[in-house]
Amino acid sequence: MRKDVQGKLLYFDAAQDRDLESRVRRFLAGMHHRSLTGLKIEAQNGAVTMKGQLGSFYEKQLALAGCRRVAGVVHVHEEIEVAPAMA
Repeated sequence: MRKDVQGKLLYFDAAQDRDLESRVRRFLAGMHHRSLTGLKIEAQNGAVTMKGQLGSFYEKQLALAGCRRVAGVVHVHEEIEVAPAMA
């Protein structure tokens, strides 16, 4: 159970969290940036955690913005690292 930004109680179960993870993965895959499909997506009570490494800050912002657009995402925790630029 979790409260949303308007103070309403939200109820989630394990099946809903797995469905949310799947929908986030499909949405990212639909953005046609291959690197986004390599992120690890976990959901718990509507809060989505994104983990992994991307090649640029731009890709990181795309991933975060895309995740926030998926219905049911209450909060996004990002643990995405941007790979250092090669000299």
